Amino acid sequence: PYWEDLGRQARTVTLTAYLIGDDVAAQAARLVEALDAAGPAELVHPYKGTMRMAVASYRETHRIAQGRATWYEITFQEAGEAAYPATTADTTARVGAAADGAHAAQALAFVDAYSISGLPGWVSDDLAGQLTGRLDTIGRVVRTARTIAADPAAYFQRQLASFTGDALQLVGLPRDLVAQVTGIVQDVRAIFPDASAARTSLQSIAAATPAPISAIPAAATPARQAVEAHGQLIAGAVRRAALIEEVRALSQTPFAGDLTALEAAGPVATPYSYVYRSDAAGATVVVTVPDASALRDDLSARIEAELDVAGGAGPLADDRVYAALSDLRAAMVRDVAARAVDLARTRTVVTCAELPALVLAHQAYGDRPAQVLAGESGLIVRNAIRHPGFVPGGAALELVEVRE
Repeated sequence: PYWEDLGRQARTVTLTAYLIGDDVAAQAARLVEALDAAGPAELVHPYKGTMRMAVASYRETHRIAQGRATWYEITFQEAGEAAYPATTADTTARVGAAADGAHAAQALAFVDAYSISGLPGWVSDDLAGQLTGRLDTIGRVVRTARTIAADPAAYFQRQLASFTGDALQLVGLPRDLVAQVTGIVQDVRAIFPDASAARTSLQSIAAATPAPISAIPAAATPARQAVEAHGQLIAGAVRRAALIEEVRALSQTPFAGDLTALEAAGPVATPYSYVYRSDAAGATVVVTVPDASALRDDLSARIEAELDVAGGAGPLADDRVYAALSDLRAAMVRDVAARAVDLARTRTVVTCAELPALVLAHQAYGDRPAQVLAGESGLIVRNAIRHPGFVPGGAALELVEVRE
């Protein structure tokens, strides 16, 4: 027969103990409370010393002849560390799931609110023109980006042109319209090789379709009111899709917890230089806690603004969208908090005299040449130093802390 060594079995210790005295009932209550407490604790054994054990079982005995005494037989089991399997929450996947949920909620809200049946034909023409304008904005943002390869960019422009050509037909098909809008915005994220560049473009798209600041005029004709309301729905679909995909892109932006790739790219590519640096593979990374917090706060504020719209009284108000965006923001905050744990911190120093940036970097980072040079670069960029040779005295400077 085959025998396999599966490791040492957990040791057990059985102790017999008793309580005695006029207050034996109170003592027994405290002991039982300690025995029933969750988790392991330290057991001070009379012969073996201190051991980390958990209570496996115990038995309480009352003897009538010894009315002031209570006896216990307690079995303790060795409590080791659960080294395998080690699990961590996949916060990036949770952001992705929340983003998909937000897209789904927005699509349902759009279909329920959008209907132009029975309206004059010029309403469709007007809405098609508004849709074309939104698509032109997306195309212009993508064309100005410099980090997209030629083939993906050309494919995207062809897809966009096909969408634009079908605008007049799509404005009468709300389900297809919102699906196409969502898909084209998701394509913007997909064609960028760098999540940070995608975030910038998606932010530009969202900013180009601001939320309405005034109510639809009550004195307008029903057709004109419909044009205004449905125009807001189209603009909101583009803006919300861009915002949702921007959150997804942030969750896919590397945080520089592992410095191996950064250091492999050379001394200047360490976390002591720029707010964002490119690693050896060319991806943009976030390197400090304040930078990650700034990205989180900016997105959170813009989601909050969209929540105000979803919780308002206009055409874009919808409880489903409100709940989905709230979940998305919560997932984004948890993701940033989880991944920013290992990022570098920053500190503020005040210079006592006018000194070159290189001297200040040497004072801050010691005699390690690579860190001093990178620290000088970071000091100049983070603090917008106009001339590296003359850093003004009395200035408050932000420095990235060196992690040993």
